Amino acid sequence: MRTMETRLLSVPLEQVDGDALVVVAFEVEDAEPAPDLAGGWIGDLYTAGEFRGKSLETALLHRPTGLKAARLLVIGGGKRAKFAPADLRRLAGAALRFLKAKGARTISMALEPGFAGPDHVPAAAEGALLGD
Repeated sequence: MRTMETRLLSVPLEQVDGDALVVVAFEVEDAEPAPDLAGGWIGDLYTAGEFRGKSLETALLHRPTGLKAARLLVIGGGKRAKFAPADLRRLAGAALRFLKAKGARTISMALEPGFAGPDHVPAAAEGALLGD
């Protein structure tokens, strides 16, 4: 039985290595431009209509250019203004289950500065532990 290792790092997305990198992306209003997260890959998903940021919606990109991670999982956070630690807990668990089913073993989650505080980080770790 493998044990789960949890680490807190502060590095650019491009330097995160492993099987998968998880990024939370939120719904945008019609007047808002598509977000330019993670080198533009996520913005392209919004522009193409393949991703809208709805809660728990997923898009998986393989070998995105410029990232060390083998996969980029974009998971919807719903409306940014309503996003709470409990939402992040549920999202982290869902992301971990999704990626484990795809064979990923080294998984990292990127949190925006506004969602990387003392309420959200423990919620993400707890969600990942519960999802495992």
